[in-house]
Amino acid sequence: MVKRPIHQGQQFKYLVDHSTIKSIASLAQLMSISHTAIYSLFKKDELEGKTIDKICQIFSVTPEDFVDKKLTGLRYTVAEPKTAGPQKEVMRLMQENSDLKTQLLESKDQIIALTTQLLKKK
Repeated sequence: MVKRPIHQGQQFKYLVDHSTIKSIASLAQLMSISHTAIYSLFKKDELEGKTIDKICQIFSVTPEDFVDKKLTGLRYTVAEPKTAGPQKEVMRLMQENSDLKTQLLESKDQIIALTTQLLKKK
């Protein structure tokens, strides 16, 4: 008897429907794709390897189980990424602000130098 291949889009939809994910928008954010792309993935017979890896990472399922057998679990826990604490975010923003100020000062110096050269040529 020939084994029918698993419809990977339906597997993905099953995981989403039986998971702790709050919304398609939050899943899209976890996968770094648009929410409409999520719906498109549900319709595909086969998904790309990197997409399968990302799905399996998020839902804590092995790629072999996802590809080879029909999922039947009742609840799948989503591995939510840990966000940086507010202090780290503030430090990152302060560093970014400092870098931008440095770029601004360098640009100002270049403008002054170019203006000076133009005035000398007149």
